Amino acid sequence: MFHFLKTPFPDFKKKKFVIRGTLCVLILVIILATQFTYVLNTGFIYFFRFVIGFTLISGGCLSIVLYLFSMHIKNRWTLGKYFLFTFINASTTLIFISIYHYFFQNIRHVSFLIAFRNLAFFSYLIGFSVFAGLYFWTKYRHMSTDLQKKEDENQKLVFRVLKDTSEHKLITLCGVSGKESLTLFPQELIYLESTGNYVLIKYKLEEKVLQKTFRTTLSKIEETLNEYPFLYRCHRAFIVNIFRIEEMNGSKIRLESVKTELPVSKTCKADFQSRINTYGILSQK
Repeated sequence: MFHFLKTPFPDFKKKKFVIRGTLCVLILVIILATQFTYVLNTGFIYFFRFVIGFTLISGGCLSIVLYLFSMHIKNRWTLGKYFLFTFINASTTLIFISIYHYFFQNIRHVSFLIAFRNLAFFSYLIGFSVFAGLYFWTKYRHMSTDLQKKEDENQKLVFRVLKDTSEHKLITLCGVSGKESLTLFPQELIYLESTGNYVLIKYKLEEKVLQKTFRTTLSKIEETLNEYPFLYRCHRAFIVNIFRIEEMNGSKIRLESVKTELPVSKTCKADFQSRINTYGILSQK
C-alpha cells in the first residue's frame, strides 16, 4: 500500500490540472445546483449566487492550495502526495463554502455546524471524484503517449535495419576504451575533427545535426572508414563526407547542414579535387 502511494504521478502538469480540476468542480457544482424543485422554491437569484459563489470558491481554493502545495513538495508529485493534496483541497474548499453558505445562502437559518455537515459529503465526493477521474485519465494519456513513442522508435529501428544493405551498411565507431560507441550509416556522417586526444563526430540523423566526442585518434577511426572513398581525410585534423560539400573556395570547403568551413591541406589538395570531380559533387549543386 505504501509502495503504491510512492508511485510517481504520471505527466503532472500544473496549469492543465488547474483548468481540468476547476472545470470538473464547476460541472459538478452546476449539477448539484440544477435541482429544479429546490431552485423554484428559492428563486433565480439564489440559484445564480449559488453557482457563481461555489464555483469561484472551489476554483480559488484549488489554485491557491495547488500553488502552495507544489512549492512545498518542489513539484515532485507522487500518488500519495496527490491524494493528500486532494484531501487538503477538499477540506479547504469545504470550510470556505460552509462560511459562504452560512452568511449568504442560509435562507433556512440553519447553524454553521449543520451547514458544514450537509456540505461535507458533496465536497469530499466532488474532490475525490475529480481525483480519481484525473488520475485515470492522465495515466491513460501517459500510457498512450509512451506506447506511441515506442512504436515510433520501433519503426525507426526497422527502417534502419532494412536500409542496412551491401550499399548502405551500418558501421560502429568506438573510442579507445571501447565503452563509447556510435552506430550509424557512413552516409550520415558530415565530418570528423581531431581535437587533442579526442575526435568530434558530426552527423545528420533524421534532419537533425548531432555530435559525439570520443577519446581516440582520427587515424584509428580512419581505419574503419577506409572502404568508403567518399569519406576523405582532407587535412590532418579533418575527415569530411564529400557528399556534404556545398562549396570549395581555394583551400577551404564549406559543408551543408552545419555551414562549417574546413581547411584542405596542400599535400592532398590535388587528390581531393580529383575525388570531388569523380563524384561530380560540386557540378551537381
